[in-house]
Amino acid sequence: TCLPVAMGIALLFTVITAIVARVSGDITSVPEMGAVLFYVVAGFYGVLLLVGNIGLHFNIAIKMGAVRRQYMVATLLLGWVSSFIMLMLGNLWRFVDHFVLRLAGVSDIISMPLHPGYAAVIALGCTILGMWVGAILFRYGKVGFWLIWGIWMFICLFGAQMSSVLKPERTDIFARIVQSLAGFFAGLT
Repeated sequence: TCLPVAMGIALLFTVITAIVARVSGDITSVPEMGAVLFYVVAGFYGVLLLVGNIGLHFNIAIKMGAVRRQYMVATLLLGWVSSFIMLMLGNLWRFVDHFVLRLAGVSDIISMPLHPGYAAVIALGCTILGMWVGAILFRYGKVGFWLIWGIWMFICLFGAQMSSVLKPERTDIFARIVQSLAGFFAGLT
């Protein structure tokens, strides 16, 4: 059900990109915006699929005799495989982007392919995030919703300001904590 939505959004942004490139006259270097939006929709799909799956099907699966571990493993695999397939379809959408942008007269297209290894990691991250959000909502109901909403709003409102904490000239305790955590996670890669 998400594939037509992703294709529609990607096609809309591909056409908008082609029209803007043609009208502005800047047809030398244009990015593949349709494919990028396809990747974004695929990521949201991976999260929302599992939020809905856990919220709607967990109780039914347990009542029908499924073991919790089997249900969670099956849900994890379903979310990961479907998200990975959607991300790989985004790579195929690049051909549609190229075709439409070439019709608009764009000479140099900035290509942004997604490597399958990165797609697998992104799909796994979206799957884990979706399972976590679904479990929070399932367990805590309205309170869980407001907790997730609060975290989302904090990231949206203060995410850009949080990056200034990583500057080395900041020496307050909060900045040191964030810098040490960033250094720890950077060391893991």
